[in-house]
Amino acid sequence: MNASLSKAELQQTEAWWSQLSEAKQVEIMQLYDVESKQNVKDREEDEGLEFVPIAVYAEFVEEQDSKRREWINNDYWRQGFVEYVMNQDDRDHMKVFLSGGQRLFHVGGVCMAHPKAKKALKRGFIPASYTCPYQDKACPMRKLLSVQPGKSLRLLPKFKV
Repeated sequence: MNASLSKAELQQTEAWWSQLSEAKQVEIMQLYDVESKQNVKDREEDEGLEFVPIAVYAEFVEEQDSKRREWINNDYWRQGFVEYVMNQDDRDHMKVFLSGGQRLFHVGGVCMAHPKAKKALKRGFIPASYTCPYQDKACPMRKLLSVQPGKSLRLLPKFKV
């Protein structure tokens, strides 16, 4: 389903959503998820559809960019991203790619071993100030950030076509 909302309609929808308790938001997302999965399953059976694989893409940004509304207030994107991460075979060291012109370079992985790491992933943003709660010298998230010290990382899915 494609929806075309005006800016005012989008603001009304976001205001309504933010007034719901977290439990109600989860309940609605679960209802939507069950319906979506059934629709996809039905279409796959009817049409032989396949999912397009995606990779996690990273982009270095300034710390203040973490406040950009379209990155932090997109609950559907964030929920989808978290579901993607949680469904990976090797969740504890998921591969992250960094764009270099037309190529993607595997620069490391992310950690899912600590709630602080999971929180960063749920936001789709690893701040430059991120420290490993376990003080692990081989922390994959610190390794990613060391590529451009002082910069934060914005994470998003990228289709592999």
